[in-house]
Amino acid sequence: MKWIWSLLILGVVFGATEGRILQPEQRADATPTANPEKKPESPAAPASPTSSTSSTSSTSPAPQGSSTTAKDKYTLEEEKLTKDLEDILSKYERECIGNPEFSANLDKVRKAIKWNNGTLQQKYELKFEFDNYNKLRIDLEKKIDIAIETLNEVLPTLEPNSYCSKKLLKQREALKKAKQLSNEGKQDSLTVNSKECDNTDDDSFDYNYLN
Repeated sequence: MKWIWSLLILGVVFGATEGRILQPEQRADATPTANPEKKPESPAAPASPTSSTSSTSSTSPAPQGSSTTAKDKYTLEEEKLTKDLEDILSKYERECIGNPEFSANLDKVRKAIKWNNGTLQQKYELKFEFDNYNKLRIDLEKKIDIAIETLNEVLPTLEPNSYCSKKLLKQREALKKAKQLSNEGKQDSLTVNSKECDNTDDDSFDYNYLN
């Protein structure tokens, strides 16, 4: 009986001891263990100021007003040119009276002044055409004035009613009338009425005076 009791007591002690050993293992199993193969995540790098600036600049709106500035410049240039045409008309409007070609050229200027905006090129072309015509007109009329002045100096030296006196008087009158002719007519009149007198006292001469 003693050995039986001894076995019972030993079993109770073993069981109790075994229970105490198992309890720490159970706690260890419940505690999560760190994975030695898993690396910690690195913190995110801060955003670069350059990339932020680039992104901002690429999305920033384009400056406004460039087309408006160009348009204003074009408009101002056309307004100045129109003013120049108005000055031409004002300067020569009375001077052209009696000269059909001169009047016709000024009529073109008058019409161009009333053209709508956006006709800058056409106005430049018309002003160029008028300036060329007018420059030649002024040059020819200066030559006419010189020719008339030359005749005025020569005529007093001639015998009144002489051949040369009559001839040069007609030349002078023709040149005075030539200012009302076209530029081509002025040139022809200068050519015909600039001939020198040959001092032949002959009242029957046949001379073609262009006027």
